[in-house]
Amino acid sequence: TGTPGTAISGQALEMPMSRPYSLDVFNNEVYVTQGTGAIAHKIILENGTMIRIAGNGTLGYSPDGTLATEALIENPYAIKVSKSGDVHILLQRTIRRILTNGTMATFAGSSTVGFSGDGGLAKNALLNEPGDIVFTEDDGVIFSDKLNHCLRKVWENGTITRIAGDP
Repeated sequence: TGTPGTAISGQALEMPMSRPYSLDVFNNEVYVTQGTGAIAHKIILENGTMIRIAGNGTLGYSPDGTLATEALIENPYAIKVSKSGDVHILLQRTIRRILTNGTMATFAGSSTVGFSGDGGLAKNALLNEPGDIVFTEDDGVIFSDKLNHCLRKVWENGTITRIAGDP
């Protein structure tokens, strides 16, 4: 309909959607972020059901442990699902993950824009608009840190390093 919607679930063809931005597919489910409305959904292709999985429709930042569907999220640029089914949402300053208990957790970044943290824990690093993400065979994650003009990797142990570019 072109208007943002924050409904929890419904038939995908009847649910409001505004500015669908990023897509991923996992286990016959389509994951999508919406630029307007600050929300993310999954669509179960088998029955056409669309379920809100993150965001309450208000821009902002909620602390770790907040139920994902009640969380404030800011500018959801991308959504990707790992081979184990973990959902990662790339926001303006952070990469957040939806845990199996339905809560949000910071994977990388903080609520502050910047560049720092190489060699330390990814969740303490500063990012500036992570743009895309891929999962590596060694259980790491590589993402573009767009406005820092570099690529960064989060290793399996949670540390972050820059692998290309010079911020």
